[in-house]
Amino acid sequence: MSTYDELQGFLIDLDGTVWKEMKLIEGAAGTTRVLPSDRNRVVALSNRGTHSRI
Repeated sequence: MSTYDELQGFLIDLDGTVWKEMKLIEGAAGTTRVLPSDRNRVVALSNRGTHSRI
């Protein structure tokens, strides 16, 4: 069994990992689509303090 098979989920920092300066980083969309499964959850967050969803 690989380490990947033992994971229960993924915590992804969006800023600089999925996008940079409001532009999607190449390959990020495809990667975030294949990570979720019946046994793996994906939680995305950002520590960028200049933007708020509220």
